[in-house]
Amino acid sequence: MRKNLHFFFLLLFALVSSNLWAQNKATLHGFVIDSVSREPVPYATVRLVDAEEKLINGAITDSNGAFLMKEVPFGNQTFVVSFVGYRTKRVVKEIKEKEQRIRVAIVMENKQLHEVSVVGEKVLMKEEVDKTVYRLDDFVLRNSPTVLEAMKSIPGVTVKTSDESIRVNGSNNVLVLVDGMYSSRSLSTINPEDVESVEVITNPSVEYDSEVANVLNIILKEERKQGIRIVAMGRGEMPLHSLYGRLNVDYEFSRFRVFGNYTATYYKPRHEGFVYDSTFCTVTDDEVDRYDEMTATNILPSPPTISRKAGLGFDWRISKNDLLSVSGNLELHRDKVNSHQYSLYNTNGSLGFEEWNDVTSQGRSRDQNYTLYYHHRFAKKGHEITLNSNYYTMNGAREYVSNSLFHYPDADSARKTLDRLTDNWQSAWNAKLKYELPLCEKLKLTTGLQNYSRWIGYTYTFGESGQYFDYHDNRLAVFAQVAWQFSDRFSLSAGLRGEHLRFDIYDTISRSLWHALPSASLMYKINENNTLKLNYKSLLQYPSYHFLAPFIYTQNDALAYSAGNPFLLPEKTQRLGLSYTYHKQYTNLIVEPYLAYRQGIIGERYLIDGAVTNTIYDNVANSMKYGGRISATTLVGGFLIPMVEFDLGYVNYAQPKYNGLEMSLVAALEMELPLDFTLEAEFLYDGTKRLYNGYSCSSPLIETIALGRSFLKDQLYVELSMEGFFLSEKTEEVVDVPGYYSLNRSEMRMPSVSLFARYVFKGGDRKMAQIEERESLMESEDNAAKRK
Repeated sequence: MRKNLHFFFLLLFALVSSNLWAQNKATLHGFVIDSVSREPVPYATVRLVDAEEKLINGAITDSNGAFLMKEVPFGNQTFVVSFVGYRTKRVVKEIKEKEQRIRVAIVMENKQLHEVSVVGEKVLMKEEVDKTVYRLDDFVLRNSPTVLEAMKSIPGVTVKTSDESIRVNGSNNVLVLVDGMYSSRSLSTINPEDVESVEVITNPSVEYDSEVANVLNIILKEERKQGIRIVAMGRGEMPLHSLYGRLNVDYEFSRFRVFGNYTATYYKPRHEGFVYDSTFCTVTDDEVDRYDEMTATNILPSPPTISRKAGLGFDWRISKNDLLSVSGNLELHRDKVNSHQYSLYNTNGSLGFEEWNDVTSQGRSRDQNYTLYYHHRFAKKGHEITLNSNYYTMNGAREYVSNSLFHYPDADSARKTLDRLTDNWQSAWNAKLKYELPLCEKLKLTTGLQNYSRWIGYTYTFGESGQYFDYHDNRLAVFAQVAWQFSDRFSLSAGLRGEHLRFDIYDTISRSLWHALPSASLMYKINENNTLKLNYKSLLQYPSYHFLAPFIYTQNDALAYSAGNPFLLPEKTQRLGLSYTYHKQYTNLIVEPYLAYRQGIIGERYLIDGAVTNTIYDNVANSMKYGGRISATTLVGGFLIPMVEFDLGYVNYAQPKYNGLEMSLVAALEMELPLDFTLEAEFLYDGTKRLYNGYSCSSPLIETIALGRSFLKDQLYVELSMEGFFLSEKTEEVVDVPGYYSLNRSEMRMPSVSLFARYVFKGGDRKMAQIEERESLMESEDNAAKRK
């Protein structure tokens, strides 16, 4: 009995003790912020340590800078808060309540030159079979005033700050999307801290338009914050007498975001000289007639060119699974240029005639662009449907008035006045419906359809005569893409795009045809840093308006005429490449040998009548290119980032005399200088391009050298740049076809200095409503789990 009684009291004591011990522990709600900006610091580490620095408990802040730590003992406790780029902070806090709150402000390290390497190592890359996903470190995002600056840390991506232009591996054929949607929203208004990742697609799958070479998709985080963001930028250029100003506004209140922009451009043409030399020969029955022309054009005093552009749009997150976005912009343009032209024509070494020509060209246009985007995620995980649509319309008119004086050596001078008026209107509708569904954990299917319709109207009036052109084409495409990761190292992506083209001319002539456009990519991941990819892609290049309008117009001089061909078919290219990618920290190297077969190349045919050359466009030839490209980006010495994109290949045509090597080179350089200055430079060299009837080449060109610096905690950025200062742009083209030979040379040099400034303002309450904050915390926990 006594043993039972002792056991009872011992059990009672244990229960009471455990209850008292439990009552002496608390739940800690914390918040970590930047000591200067007072902005939250996401994904910071919070550790609870004892007197011997041993870990007792720990937590990581979410994307809102908040953390939750349970089972924290009562009494004075020591917390250690750390995050890359910030000084580690120790905080001693007395814990005496069951529910207790704490706010910790941490201090950023002084920005030193050698720390750039630390930032560079924080670009996390994940290469997938159909894209490369870059996740930028929060330190990079928080210390970038705009998304454009943050993307400069992505290998192979170069950004020109002053005009927000983007190149991928040296190519400016880049489709930029935000969460997969087209939008007129400026990238500078996107808060960099809202960026989840950036997808770089250099071999677009069949879901994209066949003319797209590269895709840059900016993925935003699920969390929504309230607040306003205003970006004002301006640029002045001399001696071009050019002024440019843009204002972007973005306001987010909970699930609804409104954004707008206004741009004004003022440009006054300066006195400029352009020289064009042409030598061409006609060969008939072994007789050679040689014609030489030298044309010098000078721009005369002209009124300013004025353009204005305004845009407005909104994003509405209807629910957690539904997003609607609508945007549109209107652009108005007006210009007038006066010029004087002198031309000298020789025939077989003798003076043919001289021409003095005063030309006034004035035009106006109105462009409108509207987008509608809807995205829905179904309850079943991974099932999503997307509608992406865009409507574009343009109306323009241009008038040419020329007063010409002709002088012939054996005749009197003659005067001629010509008044030409052109009216042009175009509209295009592009809508794509896409459905994504995972068939299993490692197999994903993407399917959909797309419709693109284009209308072109054109009238040409000269004197009492006139012509008109009415053209409509419609493209209907269906596509299906499968991505399959069948092991940790092997993955496959394959797709087929069927594209039907129908075009109508004057409502009386029509034609239609089908194109099957397969694509495939096989990836083998050798290890964490090395990857091999085998890529195959087929694509179409549709003729632009310039090649279609069947009107005769002066091409280079009074003896060279050109006319379009409304029956042109699209060019087709099939490309097969084997690429090797090496990526480590901030070094990215891509080496790719490839084959490219072009069918139905759009080119020129010549009809020669004495000294007069008539040119008409047609699908004239096929070619095979055996080439290779090298793309490299790295970080040197912690402060220098060079980028090089080099392409070299040998081109074969049906006629061997047109065969030969062609090359191109794009190089960029970004350098961190003392006193927080940044130097950027861009070098272009188109090199030699082989044509089915000759070749063209150009001289190297240092396009831009820019020196910039940030002020006011990176809110203000100022940049001084020089363009076209060191090398002039020279081009040469040789055309050699039966019965005709020509050599054309031109040179243009327009050096200028420009000053660019941008100011970023962030304001408003960045906190969220209580219910939305709880939803955001749940979503951020899911995101954190995915990151792990």
